[in-house]
Amino acid sequence: MTPLSLPKSLLQGIQCSVLVSALAAVCTGASAQEDIAVPSIGGAGIATLIMNLILVLLIIAVCAWVYSRGQHRLAGSDQGLKVVASHQVGSRERIVVMQVGNEQVMLGITATSINHLHTLTEGLQDSEPDVAPSGFAQRLKQIGQQIGNRSDAT
Repeated sequence: MTPLSLPKSLLQGIQCSVLVSALAAVCTGASAQEDIAVPSIGGAGIATLIMNLILVLLIIAVCAWVYSRGQHRLAGSDQGLKVVASHQVGSRERIVVMQVGNEQVMLGITATSINHLHTLTEGLQDSEPDVAPSGFAQRLKQIGQQIGNRSDAT
């Protein structure tokens, strides 16, 4: 045993690892006291970063605009079809009267299918789709009317 009371094989292993690391430092030309250079971002680097960010955002905006223009063309392709009336039957079911050319057809629409129910002999008058207002919508309308009445009274 040595004065440090470590086994001889462990000391030889430590000496070997120190020797290998010193040899690697000499081969690469680096010294133990040399600092590692950290790249700094100067004013030009920040400006480049901001310009690249603006460019990416601009590309996203252009892609969204092109996509939305394509969607409008698809939506406008149903010129011969028009919803004349609509009635909600269940949570996901509704009955719809569609104007198709000169005919009106009644369709049953569910989450998974669309079924032809009847062809109408007498056409219905064109009206807005029947959408029952929810409890929240009715309450919001009441509050709006109350606020309007208060402002009129003062």
